[in-house]
Amino acid sequence: MTTRQFSPPARTRPGRTVSRSRRAVRRVQPRFTLPAVAAPKSPGDRYELRAPIGRGSGSEVWHAHDHVLDRPVAVKVMDPEHAARPRARDELRDEARRMASIAHPHVVRVHDFGDRLCDTRPTPFITMDLLDGRNLHELAGDERLSLLRALRIGAQIADAVSAVHASGLVHLDVKPANVMVTADRATVVDFGISVPAGSCVSPARPSVVLGTPAYVAPERLTGGLVTPACDVYSLGILLFWLFTGRLPWTVHTTTQLLVAHVRSEPEPFPRRRGVPGEVAELGDRCLAKDPAARPDAREVAGTLARAFLAEA
Repeated sequence: MTTRQFSPPARTRPGRTVSRSRRAVRRVQPRFTLPAVAAPKSPGDRYELRAPIGRGSGSEVWHAHDHVLDRPVAVKVMDPEHAARPRARDELRDEARRMASIAHPHVVRVHDFGDRLCDTRPTPFITMDLLDGRNLHELAGDERLSLLRALRIGAQIADAVSAVHASGLVHLDVKPANVMVTADRATVVDFGISVPAGSCVSPARPSVVLGTPAYVAPERLTGGLVTPACDVYSLGILLFWLFTGRLPWTVHTTTQLLVAHVRSEPEPFPRRRGVPGEVAELGDRCLAKDPAARPDAREVAGTLARAFLAEA
């Protein structure tokens, strides 16, 4: 089989980034300092934070070492400003519990939760797998992905999303920056705004209402319930981006993008670039305005997996 190559253009959409290069930890400038945990003073100081590797809304992720189990881990640490909020600890603990409720090879594993990394101040944190790879947003922007690899990555993401839904949750932030890609697998990360299926969108929580504007489902902008179909819509946009290198609308501002989600029909999935016809048809269904018209994540995973096997 001749492997078809396509090279998506550089991405400009902002997104939270949590990444680690294949050969060395990607060092980023820390947004805040935690001097008391820069190096452990005693065996009781379990986690040694060695280098920041990414940041999100109100937290940073560090490459760290677990001195009890003698292994590298990733530690998500809430920044001091957010940690001072009344429910900050409970919110991060709930995120850890949601992650721990899902056992799947393509969903990041959580190891521990705590609220004090050092003796100086409360510092809520989660420890999880340290993934030796890059996030999909960076990877597909810098490397040429074969059609075969794109199908495999898409199938693994959809399989992970299906497992999230089977646990009764909706991720709400499925996007390339929240997918870590290693040599042999894609892993979905960041459950910071995930909620139980059937939840109401709360206007008091803007971050939950929107998530990432480029990937938000239209019903979340019009007050609809949060259902698994929200993630399937986001997955459809991710797949369109993966195969074309762009979004399915031509827009120039965030406002135009949000209006497009609700009112404008997306560009059809490409029937070129070697994308199998059944994958293109499935992608179009994922982007339906009506949540009931979308396939479920399990169907998406199955279709992509079959297309991968046919191309292999």
